[in-house]
Amino acid sequence: MNLAIDIGSNTLKIAVFDEVLKNYEKVLNLGLFYENECINDEGIKVLINALSELEYDLSKAKVVATAIFRKSKNANEIAKLLELRFGFKLRILSQSEEARLTRLGVGLDGDFTLVDVGGYSTEISSNDKSLMLDIGLLSFYKHVKANNLDIKDYAKELLSPYESELKNYPRPIVLASKTGIFAKSIQANTPYNEIDDLVYHNSKVNKDELNNLINFIENSSKKERELMLGANRDFAVYCGAFFINNLFKDYEFIISAYGLKEGVLKE
Repeated sequence: MNLAIDIGSNTLKIAVFDEVLKNYEKVLNLGLFYENECINDEGIKVLINALSELEYDLSKAKVVATAIFRKSKNANEIAKLLELRFGFKLRILSQSEEARLTRLGVGLDGDFTLVDVGGYSTEISSNDKSLMLDIGLLSFYKHVKANNLDIKDYAKELLSPYESELKNYPRPIVLASKTGIFAKSIQANTPYNEIDDLVYHNSKVNKDELNNLINFIENSSKKERELMLGANRDFAVYCGAFFINNLFKDYEFIISAYGLKEGVLKE
């Protein structure tokens, strides 16, 4: 059995290969526990509790961390704590390493533009081009809330300037984030606990479906959003739809259910 774990700024993602590939995830929102340039004690506790719930021998796992660990001054201290507790050596990826491994995990032939919008960073890459943004869904959301900004206006102001550069990137555009999957599951009226990401792998999602997702989040109750998107996830998904809408004028995108964790397994 091979096990890979991606400790993201938003979500803990697990890929297990034991004859067949299985995926699991848990929303941690570690980025919301980032203060004074560190992951605070509550965030560390949330991470340790989530890892403790996994029914695997984590000492044999390949474990990587991304933007929130890149930014945190106490990242190495947390890595040592995790090694003592669980037995694995945490690998903190650079942004370029994260993009490379995500492309490896997606596994498409030929050239394409891969879009990976995370909690605290965004990676957009083709075979020979890359755009690495030091902002993601949670850092965007925190800035909007702290400054009482209109989310639609700020997304346009922040992201639209990149649109002209991204026009020169190859097509198709592949989304390695959950936003596209949620756009499809909302369209199909599939509750969160019934979503199988692999059902949507390599399927197409369009701007109308993304806008329908935005409308659902804006016009539904908290209970309805938790039923369809999971707990504490609506704001990140909402921001994700605005990211895609403002970075690209394209109407249609391809969904990948595979990403960083699968790339870590393959490497």
